Amino acid sequence: MIALKKQMDALESRTDSLESVLGHFIVSTNSVLLRLERSLEKYKEEGRRERESMNKKWGDLANKMGTLVEDIAIPNIPVIAAKYFNIEDFDVLAPRIKKKSSKDNSRIKEFDVIAVSRDYIIINETKSKFRMSEITAFQETIKELFDFFPEYASKKIIPVFCTLYISPHDADYLSKNKIFAMCIKGEIMDIVNFDKIMPETKS
Repeated sequence: MIALKKQMDALESRTDSLESVLGHFIVSTNSVLLRLERSLEKYKEEGRRERESMNKKWGDLANKMGTLVEDIAIPNIPVIAAKYFNIEDFDVLAPRIKKKSSKDNSRIKEFDVIAVSRDYIIINETKSKFRMSEITAFQETIKELFDFFPEYASKKIIPVFCTLYISPHDADYLSKNKIFAMCIKGEIMDIVNFDKIMPETKS
């Protein structure tokens, strides 16, 4: 009986010891899990901040690229106007102009370049690369041009889309839609589809 009691006491002692070890293990594990959870949250937050920072940098770079192409394109508008349309002088040559719609004053649109001569109004859209969605938007802008410039409604529109590179396929698409394609050609920016739109007036 005494031996059994000793065994029971020893078992109880080992059980208490096991419970104590298990308790410490649980506490330690919970602490580790809590630290791990905090580390993961910190990692997620740092990752989110890095993504936001990278997205901002990409956005800034895209904006700079767009501005860079515009800076290249703008001085070439008078050049192509003289070369292809015999326009030697402009009444208005306005880069990056914002204008309210004459039909809805709450609508304001920015135009990359508007150049107005006696008989023509050149509308130029400049992008860092060719995207079909932007061509579609440009076509809509052309359609409503005189909503923003009703004072020039008697003039003929010359739409010019400009980017650094335009593939032959994309140039053909612009030609079918009567939009002049201007891009880098050799060492200058030039219209690459004039003959396809106006072959009878080849320079």
